[in-house]
Amino acid sequence: EASARAIFEFAKFLGLENIVCEPEPAQCELVDKLCVEFGIRAAIHDHPKPSRYWDPAIVLEAVGGRSKLMGACADTGHWSRSGLVPVECLKKLEGRIFELHFKDIENDVDKPWGSGKGDARGMLAELKRQGFAGLVAVEYEDGAGAVLEANVARCIAFFDETARELAK
Repeated sequence: EASARAIFEFAKFLGLENIVCEPEPAQCELVDKLCVEFGIRAAIHDHPKPSRYWDPAIVLEAVGGRSKLMGACADTGHWSRSGLVPVECLKKLEGRIFELHFKDIENDVDKPWGSGKGDARGMLAELKRQGFAGLVAVEYEDGAGAVLEANVARCIAFFDETARELAK
């Protein structure tokens, strides 16, 4: 508890709203207690199968019956890597998504949003339907330097264009 408390104290000092984590199942009760005490949300992150939280159903099991301060950091690319459909995963986690590591991948490689197989437009439409107002982080894990910068810029341009379309 002391080390977890120190993390929450530091997060409070920084003014953070969320702590992204992958707690052991036995630690979820303690994490929830600290979330309530500090007023900070815990966003359970999914990594690809065979990691513990690869499936949204497992995340929901971990946060079920706990405060609304326990939820998900949804990594959309990792769902694709695990053979899951990102839009369906977002639907399953409705009301529990605090932030996203947003990716659009093809053959396990990051692609500029809208050009991969993850249905980036469909994911953004689903987030709009849910009234999501959290953090959407550009997470692009392929390339370096100018190529990486150009691909991230393409992701941002896609987001801006799609957000304008969805706002109509």
